[in-house]
Amino acid sequence: MTGYPLAVLAPILGLFADGVVHVLASRLTAGKRIAHCLLAGIAAGLLATAGVTAVALGGRLELDALALLGFNLATSLALAYGYFTFVNLNLTSLRIRLLHELWASPNGLSRTDILKLYNSRDLVDCRIVRLTASKQIREADGRFYTQPSPLLKVACIINLLKLVVLNRRPRQSPASTAKSKRPLAG
Repeated sequence: MTGYPLAVLAPILGLFADGVVHVLASRLTAGKRIAHCLLAGIAAGLLATAGVTAVALGGRLELDALALLGFNLATSLALAYGYFTFVNLNLTSLRIRLLHELWASPNGLSRTDILKLYNSRDLVDCRIVRLTASKQIREADGRFYTQPSPLLKVACIINLLKLVVLNRRPRQSPASTAKSKRPLAG
């Protein structure tokens, strides 16, 4: 494939390079340099986009070719921003909420106040209510069971990504490490 079709695919190939380099950099740094790994991926994605676009255009320096190169780089940067945002969501959600609570409290909050706001029992109870209401989990005889749902699939994908990107296995409860595994409730 050459020419215009390849030039159109260049930002998508750049996004792929972004993800691959991010994963490789994260593995090399054992997940300890998150920002640097994301930036390395973004740089690789932009370079890949520019390289593929240049090859697709045959190295021409006409105004249309330069405009397409600029458009592809802007598109690649937008895709990289979306990728960064997706990765960063998991890392920042609680910090953002805490900053908002502090901002909304002109007299500040003590550690005790913060711990009251983020009482783990309340957070878990709230999530159980949401998951039960949306039929993603069910309760039977005082125990909770998963039910097939899009969110369960997302959780499995996130666990797989943690394993691939950070070489980290998901946390397991004592019950999940038992020898007998039960299938998902249906």
